[in-house]
Amino acid sequence: MARLCCNRNQVFYLQILSTKEKKIQVEDSVKITEHFIVVLPQLLAKYSKDAEKVTNLLQIPQYFDLELYGTGSLEKHLDALLREVKAIVLDHSDMDVLEACSRLYCTLCNEELLIHNKVALARTELVDELVDQLNQLLGSFLNEVCMRSAGMRNNFSFLKQN
Repeated sequence: MARLCCNRNQVFYLQILSTKEKKIQVEDSVKITEHFIVVLPQLLAKYSKDAEKVTNLLQIPQYFDLELYGTGSLEKHLDALLREVKAIVLDHSDMDVLEACSRLYCTLCNEELLIHNKVALARTELVDELVDQLNQLLGSFLNEVCMRSAGMRNNFSFLKQN
């Protein structure tokens, strides 16, 4: 262990990892990533109604080795994650949750990743679904406004005749 001194009140230690220690660290990182790739969709489903927990859970993938999603056995878990995130977006109105979802999509849509096309397609489908819902709601709202204004005109003409 090397010792570096900044001033007389602070001492910083710089640990130099051996090749073997670096290899162990990388292996541990892969194991942790593989574990969370599998359980994260389940955790999101379990806690989907709790905005604070969902927000925190959605931050975990930024620490993943995202290339692992491209391996055959873990790709199905990407599909599960994307389904859960879509359900969360459709269910929540909390800004922190929606922002965490947005950041997750940005992280997963990194063009350097093998999975970016699949994630971008899922994101586009979600946006299209949200736009369709918005158009339906606006159509319903406008129909209601037109019906109310027609009713008011009828009431006004009735009062005017009397």
